[in-house]
Amino acid sequence: MPLCMLNKSVAETTNNSDELGSIEMKKQTKSNWQTKLMAAAIATVVFMFAVSSSTIAQETWERGDEWRGQFKIGDKAQFSISGNASDFQTCIVTENHPQNSMRVKCEAFRQWSESTYIVYGKSSIRTVQIAKTVMDKKQTKDEAVPEEVNAKADDQTDAGSCPFNEPAGTVSSSTKASEGLFKRVIFERYKGQESGRKVGITYQTFRLGTSFVNRLTNAGLLNDAAPQNATVYAVKAKFIKCVKYSNAVQRTVMESDYACFKDKFGDWMCGVDSVPKIIEQTEIPNK
Repeated sequence: MPLCMLNKSVAETTNNSDELGSIEMKKQTKSNWQTKLMAAAIATVVFMFAVSSSTIAQETWERGDEWRGQFKIGDKAQFSISGNASDFQTCIVTENHPQNSMRVKCEAFRQWSESTYIVYGKSSIRTVQIAKTVMDKKQTKDEAVPEEVNAKADDQTDAGSCPFNEPAGTVSSSTKASEGLFKRVIFERYKGQESGRKVGITYQTFRLGTSFVNRLTNAGLLNDAAPQNATVYAVKAKFIKCVKYSNAVQRTVMESDYACFKDKFGDWMCGVDSVPKIIEQTEIPNK
């Protein structure tokens, strides 16, 4: 083959290789650009979906349950189990999520026992009213008690105050039955229900009635809660209970009957022997 033709063939081969390389580079550039474009599109879709989901959740909360937004878990709120305006009491919010039911934990109040209740609507719950409640004007007269009953009113306080008094003494199985002992036992009962919160009790009246032996009759034990043959002491007390929360002090004036005795382990206890009567309940803001 002549030299000139050989040079021409080599030149054409080189040109073809350059063109192929250029085409391949363009393909890679286009592929990289498409990949980046696809990644950007996916990121945009994910972002829009997140924003949309957040918006939907927010709209669900705002449209249907906007009133629940003012209550947080752990907050105190006024809740009416019956839904009646006269039955509001102070409870603690235990659950409140847009996708779940709202629940509050309430102490024993009137005919209702201590329990966790579902909040079905905004008409049955409201923020804590930082104001003194109106006392019940229909206070019943004290029941007649035997002559040996020791009636005593002590530590009287103003309606707006809430001292954190603790009855003197300690409770042990060897302590003899007395007014002082039962005051302390009742205090320990309510203190144990408050999960470490500061508690104070100021007795306004305290009446210690006649004791009896818990005998077995045809109808059963005279007192179902006490052991058979245990000595049971009847107590009627009215007192101010103060509980310190993070944002306020709850002041409750209540009255109840108690049956005090030694349990099967020999420890003193005072069980509620009637439905506690909540006379007044007030929230005092912390200073």
